[in-house]
Amino acid sequence: HFSPCPPADMTVFSGSLWLLIAPCLCMPLGATAFAATSPSSQLARPRAEGAMRLAPRLRPTRLAAGGAVRAAGSAVQVSRAPLYKFSGDSATLEESLSKFERIDDVIMGGVSKSQLGTGSSLASWRGLVRTEGGGFCGQRTKPFVTPLNLTGADGLYIKCRLASDSDAERRVWKLTLRTDEGRGEVVYQASYVPPVGPEPEPVNVPFSDFVLVRGPVAIPGAPKVSNVSAIYQLGMTVSKFVLGPQMTELENFRNGTFQLDISELGVYTEHPTEVPLADSFGGSAPAALSEREAQAQRPWLLRMLILPLFGLVFSESKRRRSRAAKLLTERGASKLDLVRMGWRFKRQLRGQGPLRSAIQTLGEVLLGIFGTLMGLLLAVTVFPIFRLLARRRMRKQLGAEAEKATRL
Repeated sequence: HFSPCPPADMTVFSGSLWLLIAPCLCMPLGATAFAATSPSSQLARPRAEGAMRLAPRLRPTRLAAGGAVRAAGSAVQVSRAPLYKFSGDSATLEESLSKFERIDDVIMGGVSKSQLGTGSSLASWRGLVRTEGGGFCGQRTKPFVTPLNLTGADGLYIKCRLASDSDAERRVWKLTLRTDEGRGEVVYQASYVPPVGPEPEPVNVPFSDFVLVRGPVAIPGAPKVSNVSAIYQLGMTVSKFVLGPQMTELENFRNGTFQLDISELGVYTEHPTEVPLADSFGGSAPAALSEREAQAQRPWLLRMLILPLFGLVFSESKRRRSRAAKLLTERGASKLDLVRMGWRFKRQLRGQGPLRSAIQTLGEVLLGIFGTLMGLLLAVTVFPIFRLLARRRMRKQLGAEAEKATRL
């Protein structure tokens, strides 16, 4: 899962070549997803769901002081500071929505899809989760211009409600955060259960619940989050994978559509008199890098050669066609049947001429063969290097987190 960031729950995936190169290509989070990550928003592979793009190392933005709010039905005073407000005037809503991007399981060959958009006076995260080839949907923030300093907060909160149905516990919902500016798969995730009711309610997710993950798997012995002074990305995920020491699917997982209405996403503290938080975060959502700025931060070779090449061979439409072909093959269709279906689809549903349809179908077949050959070549040349670098980065991060925990 975007084990956000996320997410990507956002990212090394088993059984898919694409998942091995996703860390370099998913810099538009997958938890995992983040890919919003909790036991249910993990990615289906040893990579963080919704892996998130990271911002440059800059001086962190500090939360301002604010007033305390009493938690409903609780004697504990809780002070909340919304980082993203999805309610109120349309300008504030659109500003917050513009800071997010999707990170669904299509990055690993799945067919799930989601969108974060407007729904009456709230943000509405709608999607379709399919377990074939993946099993998660995620949303993640775009890389922050300046990493967030959340020191003094006790955790994240999401004010939301499940609007599509009452089966909140039949999916795994996760929040994700990334504490490292590198492009590795270092992501923390924590699970939560969204409320079901007529109005959004806040759900607090303490930092102590966040665990270091690789995909939907919590790394055994890894230290908990010990430093939140520089957060580079946040995310949220809905997944079929439970957050735990092994890759485990949720029993009785609900496949299909979902809708989560969201009012706010922010931070909270249960000690408002000691470290009060702001009632708002500077009046607007944290500044995020534009697509052009994020592209400019990528290495020249990746930006000018590798990404355009992979975009041609491993585009989302190409991966969806491949997944559909696999499903049809499992139902008895031959290769020739698939070619005929493709030609007939263009002729009958698109209204194209026979010659144009034949040329396009032949091009898709040749592109598929080229993609297969390139995948095999990369599997024995480039991917082993990516895996080695990912393992080295993970060991380095674990050592750094252990050292931080010892000092604290």
